Amino acid sequence: MSKKYPITVSSWTLGDQCTFEERVKAAKEAGFEGIGLRAETYVDALNEGLFDADILAILEKYDMKVTEVEYIVQWAEDHRSYEQKYKEQMCFHMCELFGVNHINCGLMENYSVAHTAQKLKELCHRAGKYTIGVEPMPYSGLPDVKKAWAVVKESGCENAKLILDSWHWLRANQPVDLSVLEGIPAEKIVSVQINDVYERSYAASILRDESMHDRLAPGTGCGNTAAFCRMLKEKGIWFVCADMGGTQMYDLDLKGPIGLVIGNEGEGVSRLMKENCDFVAGIPMKGDIDSLNASVATGVLAYEIVRQRLAKAGK
Repeated sequence: MSKKYPITVSSWTLGDQCTFEERVKAAKEAGFEGIGLRAETYVDALNEGLFDADILAILEKYDMKVTEVEYIVQWAEDHRSYEQKYKEQMCFHMCELFGVNHINCGLMENYSVAHTAQKLKELCHRAGKYTIGVEPMPYSGLPDVKKAWAVVKESGCENAKLILDSWHWLRANQPVDLSVLEGIPAEKIVSVQINDVYERSYAASILRDESMHDRLAPGTGCGNTAAFCRMLKEKGIWFVCADMGGTQMYDLDLKGPIGLVIGNEGEGVSRLMKENCDFVAGIPMKGDIDSLNASVATGVLAYEIVRQRLAKAGK
């Protein structure tokens, strides 16, 4: 079985009130082996007086890997500011520095499909070998899969792909039905994020706040995440859930279209969610640690997926 899509871990987990080494050390002490970085986080490290060599040395000191780079925004404007251009180039540099293959991108501004597709084409050209992951979000200029896919498809770029998030999917009031993904090849989905929602959403004007601060673990809310996973499985995407009693992740083939399911720290993945996954992956542990927090488990498995992909590509 082939798997080749990496899963990302949020770069917001540790906030921005710590030094770079404190960030890496905290993640390591929690059992984390992979860490996500925003461009702002990288710049903060430089402002501490660190150079790239120092940053890499800190990562090596704690045996940590960067697994995600984000977040390019405002890329559809006709006249981008120097700050926007700098941030974009910073993301490209971070990918090269840390060996990351794709960049998460959002678009809050609302433009026509034709205009947005042309600007995405230009962004993908600038990105070169890196994949641009476009994430539809209900409070953004790409509010649903229909418009996001129309933009990605019209761009005509091989390195333009979609990021699907079950929370965004459900809050956009899209039916959990394979027809929504009609015409979208599985290989054009670069990342899948699985989480759950409360029965009642925030007001539309503050929906982004709910997205950032008030999500639930898969199977613990009202979003029917099991059905979401089944839908994507029918599309050709396989699912792996993290569980301490699962098969060691090194023994699984994680190199193709894949979604990663992470439960909460107390109860883990629900029984129904686990039954709908294709693999149950265990994370090797040392000492007396018997569990990892959700973001840590995601980062560890994300790095293993990236490692297997790079090994397959001979890199």
